[in-house]
Amino acid sequence: MVTLYRASDVEHITDLGEIARYPVRGYPALIINGNTVCVGSVPTKENIKTWVRQAQNE
Repeated sequence: MVTLYRASDVEHITDLGEIARYPVRGYPALIINGNTVCVGSVPTKENIKTWVRQAQNE
């Protein structure tokens, strides 16, 4: 997350077996630190920044 100046690992999962391990009922989905934050739409950069900040403050 260069725009946030934070070190982060990002993983793009395309394997259906791996996706099935997550509690989502739609695609695309965004999961941060094991928490589903968005399903069924592509979030804005601002939403992603907000969710990353919130996750790092937990």
